[in-house]
Amino acid sequence: MKHLQDDLGHYDTGIYGGPTEAFTRNITQLARQGVVLDRSWTHWHCSPTRRSILTGRWPIHHGEQLSGVQTDDIDLRQTSIGEKLKSAGYTTAWYGKGHTGYQSMHQLPNGLGFDRHIGFLTGS
Repeated sequence: MKHLQDDLGHYDTGIYGGPTEAFTRNITQLARQGVVLDRSWTHWHCSPTRRSILTGRWPIHHGEQLSGVQTDDIDLRQTSIGEKLKSAGYTTAWYGKGHTGYQSMHQLPNGLGFDRHIGFLTGS
């Protein structure tokens, strides 16, 4: 299972022995049972980071701006991770904030290969 935590700093959890370990027991346990990427970087805005995770492309390919409701920020000629996982036989789900642009229905999570979406589409 893959998880992406938004707006979480390097020392905001107990993964690296920070002072917040008592408050982040579940995240720390997931990290110890899985893989920790400690040499990775993200865009300073959440929308471009999320679009990069979905498409596997750098923000320069889909925009470095925050997504609005009236924009389509993912190029549908690109195959999303949801579509790739689904084609390999996985059941896919998108939990939490979308905020990737939803001018057309094809940009919604089910249009990007996710069987289920629980969350909301806008920012905040």
